[in-house]
Amino acid sequence: MANAVTKLATLTPSGTTAAAFTSISSAYDDLYIIASVKTDSTSSSLTRATARLYYQFNGDTSFNYNSVNVYVQGHSSVATGEDYWNSGSASNNMYLSCAPTSYYSSSNGWGSFEMYIPGYAVATSANPEYLGKPHRVLGCYDFASTGTAYMGNSFNQMNYGMATGTNTAITSINFKTIYGNYTAGTTMTMYGIKNT
Repeated sequence: MANAVTKLATLTPSGTTAAAFTSISSAYDDLYIIASVKTDSTSSSLTRATARLYYQFNGDTSFNYNSVNVYVQGHSSVATGEDYWNSGSASNNMYLSCAPTSYYSSSNGWGSFEMYIPGYAVATSANPEYLGKPHRVLGCYDFASTGTAYMGNSFNQMNYGMATGTNTAITSINFKTIYGNYTAGTTMTMYGIKNT
């Protein structure tokens, strides 16, 4: 298993709203992406709506994405923390909370995410009820900042998407900011995983 994981590409977006892995090799069984993210937005409103990215597979901008989302948010007062879940269907993208704005401290105001996509190169589904590509996404940010009492925010998201009626292999993934541009230091690295 020494050669099971191979680094495929690293993105270092800065001053732009989009970062994309393209021409993804089909030579592997699964894909794994890890990232450290921040935007240059000066908004002081760090919420799930503003501190997030959205992503699409294969440039698909149609309303073909479905998701189940679980959130856990911490606070300086445990009593005011929260956790809940929701689901989304027929959306034109999927999103993850992992991109704090530059209003927050540069040392602690970074977010991160990881994405795991099994069977990304397979053009058929093992379960015909769910056309598309099931995958898991975890995103979080933890910060010390001015103007807020929040100590941290973590986000856990489980998705299935690309329910287009026909399955296709994933050949590109585009990550876009909701507000502002990516800042220098943002990195996204993709690995290919072979199971044998």
